[in-house]
Amino acid sequence: MPPAAVRRRERHLAWTTIAIILVLGTATTILVLAGRLRVATGITSPWRIAFECAAWLSVVEIYLYGLHRLMHTRWLFRRVHRLHHLSAATDAWTALSLHPAEALAAFGVFPALVALHPVHVATIVAVSAFMITALVATHVNHEPVPRGWHESALTSWLTTPLVHVGHHADARANFGAATTLPDRLFGTHRVDLSWYDGERRSPWRRPAAGDSGRA
Repeated sequence: MPPAAVRRRERHLAWTTIAIILVLGTATTILVLAGRLRVATGITSPWRIAFECAAWLSVVEIYLYGLHRLMHTRWLFRRVHRLHHLSAATDAWTALSLHPAEALAAFGVFPALVALHPVHVATIVAVSAFMITALVATHVNHEPVPRGWHESALTSWLTTPLVHVGHHADARANFGAATTLPDRLFGTHRVDLSWYDGERRSPWRRPAAGDSGRA
């Protein structure tokens, strides 16, 4: 368990992030109702929803990957992204424990996409819910899936705690949010499957004193 001070900081930042998400969502809704932003409503083809979801997810994933890489530049990491990496043990709160500027940049992509091109409201709800759920789930610090999940082409595209908590152990890899596709595309994907040969307590362990390796 992280120290009490760390938990308090995480919860404070997480609630700030939640407030930012609510403000962005409310502002977008008001602009839609006022006719300033356009979204499609009503019954539509499931193929349209599937296509829009795939397109939106691809754009959001690439954007968040690029933003995450940018946050690991020296200046932005020290002043902004470092807050997210202060936690030695990640949990669901860590997922939303962001500097307000980073939270605004990350979740502001959704109203920006609505402004750029109108899509169906179901697409907005589905992609937003999937991304937020994935961000929280990947920080739980316990791998629920078997080793074969990461070795199958059918499932290895989805980020799991083993993948993302690995980023908190080695900040040079695994920058993707909900999928491993951007990391595979840009050569930063890494999964340490040797963890499965040890005790299933945490995807990664901190190196002991004098130990330069990682389990």
